[in-house]
Amino acid sequence: MFFFSCKSMRRLVMLAGFVFFTGICLQLCSNLFSLGEVLSSSYVSYTAFLLVLSGPTLLLSTVVLALLPSRRERLETCEH
Repeated sequence: MFFFSCKSMRRLVMLAGFVFFTGICLQLCSNLFSLGEVLSSSYVSYTAFLLVLSGPTLLLSTVVLALLPSRRERLETCEH
């Protein structure tokens, strides 16, 4: 089972930010430097779109996990 601690919560939040930032950078690069083929350009755009959507989704799921009563007791010892 996944042990949800302060360190793992911090890592999940950092991962969500990294995924979101990567999606934005990928979309900007796709818009600025158009690729030669339409098909590869659309794959890059769709991948960037999925990354931009999955970043906040991961962050929201981390918050929901942290608010569960069983997990909240373990997180009370975290430094805020």
